Order: sequence, then C-alpha cells, then structure tokens
Amino acid sequence: MLKKAAEWYGLNLRTISLDLVKEESRERILSRNEMGLLVANAEPPLKHVILVALNTGMRKTEIHNLEWVNVNLGHNFITVTTHEAKNKKIRRIAIKKSLRELFLKLNLTRNGNRYVFENPVTGKPYADLKRGWQSALEKAGINDMRFHDLRHTFASHFLMNGGDLYTLKEILGHKDITTTSRYLTITTEHKSKAMEIFEVPENESNIIELAG
Repeated sequence: MLKKAAEWYGLNLRTISLDLVKEESRERILSRNEMGLLVANAEPPLKHVILVALNTGMRKTEIHNLEWVNVNLGHNFITVTTHEAKNKKIRRIAIKKSLRELFLKLNLTRNGNRYVFENPVTGKPYADLKRGWQSALEKAGINDMRFHDLRHTFASHFLMNGGDLYTLKEILGHKDITTTSRYLTITTEHKSKAMEIFEVPENESNIIELAG
C-alpha cells in the first residue's frame, strides 16, 4: 500500500522491510470412506453441493453461484464463467455420469430457478450452509475439515487415479501449473505405499515364495 501511495503521489519513501506472518499450508484429504460418510450425513441442498465439489473440484463460490444456463446436459459440461472464476478465465468441466443424474434430478424440481442451488425464499443462491456443514461433519465423525478441502480431495484423488497434472490444472482453473503441482507430494506418498504391495527381496527363496 505504501509503495502504491509513493507511485501515485510521487512520494519519496525510504524502503521498509516487513516480516509478514504467513499462513502454513495445509492439505486435508478425505479418504473414500470419509467421502461416503460425509455425503450420507449431509442434508440437501448441502448434500448436492458437496457432491458437485467432490466430482468437479469447483470452488465454493463457483458452486453456489452456478446457473442452469451454464450446465450443459446435452454435451455434459459445466461452464465456469469469468464472473465466477478466480483468475477471470472461462473454463469447462466435464460432467460425470453420476453427476449428470444428479443434475437431471434437480432439474425436475427446478421451477424456473436461475441458480442450481437457489434459495426459494430469496430467489438467490444460498448465502450460508455453515450450520449444515458442521452438523454433517459431526455426524460423520470427521475432524479438521473445511469446505475448501473438498477441492483438495478432488485434485488428489484425480491424480491418484491416473489423471495428469496439466488436465488437472485446466479443471481447477489454476493460472500457473506450479500451484497444481503441490498435489504431486500427496500422490507420490500414495504411490510409494502402493509400491509396497509388490517387492523383490535379495534372498532367492523368498522370491520363490512370492511367486507361489
């Protein structure tokens, strides 16, 4: 702010060095079992919001403000517009079979709503689902979980199931692939554990036992 003030008003300010407190990064990834428990213990419309998040990696605001006009069930993709996207770049996200079935079900009770998750009282997107979110977490026995972690969960499971980093970058709408690459640490650990399923020991007799 001081630098901008100096730039705008021609002020001559001495250099100021500030040590800003940085928030430590954290990644809370749900297991498949936890995902099932969370969905099972959430009530609509939160349940459906969670399903969209886990199947697309969309941000909370992007889901809340999702309009039916941007849900293409003919070609099975969601358009995240520049108005909602964090980096102001349009992106398209494929709709999976199970998610398509959810959208079709929601569309049957749409009643001319503009938004997919519209509050029938206000005619606007639901402003806050925090109470339902906390209740679902408590019932599912899940701790230390934010809604944004659903995005992390999608990204991590996408890579762990064979997805590539560049495609994930486009799905999540990251401007720089270095932002997306942070998920590689998690998936590397996953692959390391998977490799432990099969090993070839030095002792020849043990190799025979493995083959048997």
